Formats: sequence, structure tokens, C-alpha cells
Amino acid sequence: MAGPVVGIDTMRWGGPVRAVERLDDLKIVDDLTSIDLDTGELSHKKVVGRIPGGGTMWLYYEGTRITSARIEASLPKVLTGSNFTLLSLRDALPVMERLDAKAGRYVEWADPFDGRHIYRADAASHFSGVTHRDHLLRGLATAPGYPQRSAVRHDRQRGGAMSLTRGPTGRSGCLYDKQGETLSRSRRARSPRTREAAQRELAITKDVLRYELRLRSSALTKIGITTVATLALEPLAAAHQSCFHEFGFGLEVAGMNEVVHKALHADSKLTGHDRLMTLGVSLAEFYNEVVPLSEESRRKYRGLQRALGIAPSDFASVAPVVRLDYDTGAQVLSDGGVRGVG
Repeated sequence: MAGPVVGIDTMRWGGPVRAVERLDDLKIVDDLTSIDLDTGELSHKKVVGRIPGGGTMWLYYEGTRITSARIEASLPKVLTGSNFTLLSLRDALPVMERLDAKAGRYVEWADPFDGRHIYRADAASHFSGVTHRDHLLRGLATAPGYPQRSAVRHDRQRGGAMSLTRGPTGRSGCLYDKQGETLSRSRRARSPRTREAAQRELAITKDVLRYELRLRSSALTKIGITTVATLALEPLAAAHQSCFHEFGFGLEVAGMNEVVHKALHADSKLTGHDRLMTLGVSLAEFYNEVVPLSEESRRKYRGLQRALGIAPSDFASVAPVVRLDYDTGAQVLSDGGVRGVG
């Protein structure tokens, strides 16, 4: 299989500045200041403003002087009003360059555009035909061995769309309901262009999960991306794929019938008593009931859950075994059928 179409969404880049041109007409949305407790004097640390036409600019102070700036933008949204259709590097670079030039209205950059440092890059793709979204996300969230930032939540930043984020801050992956995010954007967008773009996409985002990998400076440096000149889609796509599997997003999620079978018949030296107790504890935890056991016993059964490969959320439904197939970009059901390949 060729694999999914991986494209670029949000980028953050910047560098040192020689001088500030004029900030009077920059729309300031945040101003971080500190106070000297001895003198009561306020000093700026960072100013955040909106760039006309899209994007955000951070201006950083050293003392009383602005010495560096950064730009962040969802490049597809700047180009089309929506971030659903991701960009190739060929399409992304001109958008970055235009925003960079607009920022030059406020600051005089010290280095050429190619020398700007890359602070963040988001690579993304879509999974279609995800008819068991809630079951899948809740099951993945409690998969044994993946404790980092694994709670399923209704993400405010994505308009309340159900999402699952996993991984360290500098290299994190997120699966989220694309139609839920699109619906929220269609309702709250101030720009008619953005609202109309979201409304057009409501139908095509049905049963779509977006997988987004967010890489910060330290992770980008490890794959050879440090400046605009070194920006390339191939290492981003490779990281997108490897992190998908590292974060366990391709694991199978079982229905209730499967978890009972797994607990009772898994290849393990556990006694029948321990298997049944682990099932009971898992079921109680699924219903958020307090298990009347000591903390030592709770730790024991959490360990047995991992040994048997089960999780409390596996009791969510009697849905079939389901997983996300990276190569086809679709949901796969237990009968081997692939849904929504396209």
C-alpha cells in the first residue's frame, strides 16, 4: 500500500530581528509583562499580535528591546479558509513566505527567509469510514502501556470535538473527530469565508478521524529539520507514520464479548480466580465504581489487566474488534472488511 496522503497544517517559524518598524496598527491580542517587586516597574516579556490575512506573531523582548519574532499559522486555513485539505510543501512554502513578508511590515528580520528557525510543524492525514469512533477512541485511551496524556476529552481548542492526545509535549499525536471540529467552526467562524468553507465540508468529514502529529524544535532537529531551508515533507511523513504505531493508534479495540474471551483464554499462568477478579475489577472501573480493595490489590489488578491485554473501556459496547489501518487510511472491522477506503 502507498499509505495515506500526509500533508502540512500548522507551522511556526521565526528568528532574530534587527529593529521594530511600527506596531501601532498591529492588532495585539496578548501582552505578557512582569513586575519588579522592589521598584514596581512593569516590563514586557512577549507581545502577541494578529497578522492581517491570517496568522499570529509573537514578539519577544530582552530588556526593553524586541530581539526576536515568531509566526504561527494554519497554512491551509490561510490559503483556503479551511484546514481540511492539507498542503504539500510546494504549496505551503509560498504561504509561509507571504506571511513572513507581511510580518516584515512590523519587524526587520536579521536573516533571510530560508534561515528562519522552524519551531513547530504539524503533519496530518485522515481516516475515513470510522463508524465506531467513541468505542475506538475510548479503547485506545486505556490501552495498557500508553499512560502519557491518554484521556479522551472534548477538546475546547477544536470546538469540543472528541479527541485523544498521546505523547510528550515536544512530539505528540492526536486523533480527533473532524466533523465535530468542522461543525463547531461553521457555527463560530467570524469570517464568512471560513464559515462557508466549513459548511461545505460537513458532508465529507462525516465518519472522519484526523490524525495529527505535532513536532516541536527538539523533535524536528532529530529528523534534520531546523530552518526553512531544511524543511522537507519526507521526514515529516516518516515521523507521522512511526509515531502512529509508537503511540498505539493502530491497536485493535475489542468489544465486550472479545474482552471476556481474552481474559478467560489468554495464554497466561494466571489462575481462574485472578482472571475472574480482573474482569470484575475492570467492569467496576468502567462504571466508575469504587472497588472495595486495598491500594496494593488495585495495583495488582492493574498489572493483571496489562498482562491479559484488557482495559476497562473494553466494556463500552459489544462492537466488533476495530482498528485504524494506516496504509489504507480507514477503519477495519473484525470481519476483515475495510470501510471507507477512498
